Amino acid sequence: DRDVTGVQTCALPISLESAEKLGTLAPGSGHMVHMPGHIFYRVGDYERARQSFLAAKRVDEDYMARQHVAFSNDWNYAHNLSYLVADCAEEGRYIEAREHARSLAGLADDPDESGNPWFYVLQIGSTEARLAIRYADWERVIANPMQFGVSDDKVSLWARGYRDGLIAYARGMKAADAGQFSNAETESTSLQALLWRLSQEELDDKNKPDRDQVLKILGTASLELRGNIASGEGDLTTARKLLESADQHETEIGYSEPPQYSRPALEVLGAACLRSGKFSEAREAYQKALAKRPHSGFALYGVALAWDKQGDKQQAAKAYREFLDAWSHGDPDLPQIKLAKEYLAANPAAE
Repeated sequence: DRDVTGVQTCALPISLESAEKLGTLAPGSGHMVHMPGHIFYRVGDYERARQSFLAAKRVDEDYMARQHVAFSNDWNYAHNLSYLVADCAEEGRYIEAREHARSLAGLADDPDESGNPWFYVLQIGSTEARLAIRYADWERVIANPMQFGVSDDKVSLWARGYRDGLIAYARGMKAADAGQFSNAETESTSLQALLWRLSQEELDDKNKPDRDQVLKILGTASLELRGNIASGEGDLTTARKLLESADQHETEIGYSEPPQYSRPALEVLGAACLRSGKFSEAREAYQKALAKRPHSGFALYGVALAWDKQGDKQQAAKAYREFLDAWSHGDPDLPQIKLAKEYLAANPAAE
């Protein structure tokens, strides 16, 4: 049997039991201590995943200090931090996630790591940008472009394209969210032009797979941006088509740990439906997003907001409580947490 996440539900207890044991079998191996976090993240137990990743961080740092090993020579250290950032993001720990992301920035100073292998550019170097995108913190994406540690003439075309494409996407999303649709269209056109230029470049067999992966990621972002613009302009029909296509393209990016596409396009579709007063459709989109990211506070908040705007106080209160439970460790100043608490305080009868 499988649940909506595609995970075999009958195997979950065994998987969780094995994950719990695995972290204790080789306590001196950062990679082994880290691995249970993969399972915990997959099932939406973000706090237990965080504990695994933090434990692995401590083990790796102790090992590197004792053996005089450089960060760049312990690949698990960077991967573990990147996954820790993504995990903290899902449970509302934005401040902590930013701190861990900053720890990765120094790795770009090593020219060997900055030669743009797939692992560095798609998994490590883009961590801070993916985190800011997860929180729709567009200004932070724009102000903190990906660093490679070397001059641009030593950076591959597809890596530079990835960096520049994320900035164009963020500028467009920022403009669309502000109702500046002409500026958003300009950035959308720039992103589409960049995608075309990247697609026309002839690369050797070594670089082509990485370029193609960047095309998938930025192509998804382009569809999401265009859908968000259409939604803001009141064209839900066009927005839905574009965002559903973005969701399909996101699936084609492929499974990655952590996800290379940080914010499910289905959440943007949910917001578009909310904007148009299609509350049941909004909840449906958010529930589908939860199938991909179980117990994620972002989608849970969207479900609550849909009940709230629909005027169903009992369902809204129930959903807001579920959201607050998911983000019980979240930053208290996050707008979602503040608004949820304000709603429950203003509607005590719905409790």
